[in-house]
Amino acid sequence: MPLLFASCGDDKDEPTSFSKQLVGEWEEINGPELELFHLKFNSDHKGLFWITENGVKIEETAFTWAQDGNNVVVTVTVDGETSTGTGIFRDGFLFLYDDTEGIESAIVYKKVK
Repeated sequence: MPLLFASCGDDKDEPTSFSKQLVGEWEEINGPELELFHLKFNSDHKGLFWITENGVKIEETAFTWAQDGNNVVVTVTVDGETSTGTGIFRDGFLFLYDDTEGIESAIVYKKVK
């Protein structure tokens, strides 16, 4: 489950801290209505990813995150296998995508809490 975020911008731009904006709960806005992905970023740089189906939590996975310049690196370990991905934090939305599939596979999240 790749989870990595990056902000869009000119490479000449100085990195800005968006960590405080990231802290909170996020919900997928472009997925199927019956199954939704959720993220929770905590201020201690830990987080939680979960899936709800018909409003019932069916899966939950912990992750860690850190800002690295204009990127937010999210690391997940599932069944002993560690993975990361890439995404974009822009205009108050998170665009999360799988490294192997590229931006076309992005899941868009909106902050809900």
